[in-house]
Amino acid sequence: VLVKQIPRGEDLEMIDGRLRRTSGDAEVNAFCRRANAKAVELAEGGEVVVFSMGPPGAEDALREMIACGATRGVHLCNMDFAGSDTLATAKALAVAIVKEGSFDLVLCGLNSLDADTGQVGPEVAELLGVPFAVGATTIEVRANELKLTLETDEGFDSVEICLPAVVSVTERLCDPSK
Repeated sequence: VLVKQIPRGEDLEMIDGRLRRTSGDAEVNAFCRRANAKAVELAEGGEVVVFSMGPPGAEDALREMIACGATRGVHLCNMDFAGSDTLATAKALAVAIVKEGSFDLVLCGLNSLDADTGQVGPEVAELLGVPFAVGATTIEVRANELKLTLETDEGFDSVEICLPAVVSVTERLCDPSK
């Protein structure tokens, strides 16, 4: 689960060369709401662990996703993470995922809504050494593989990838967790 901070201009300041959001409401990324909903559906009673790296307010986002069906949440919160770029974020998340134990599938939102970046998902996949697929509009689990429909600039592609894997999801995947 990624948390979007909604800063106002007066809520931004530079501290030690880092942009710091002094306030602003935290909310769950709309893409990540869909990733959570699909994870809960696919788990069929199995464990769904949601991860967030963010300020103390991100804890509320984890609680919200648990209320929407996730089993539990992992909150990476430390001032050392402040100002992290996408690679530093991916490294922290990958370490946390490995520390939690084996996994079959990591679902993430297509991109962040505040900076419109989509690098964390593929970076996590690379760090974990597993396949990555971007822009899933459908996900079907078949034994040890996934059958996916991916949204591209030219339309849609059908692909199959082995599990474990990391997949980013689009708005078309399913209704968001509520």
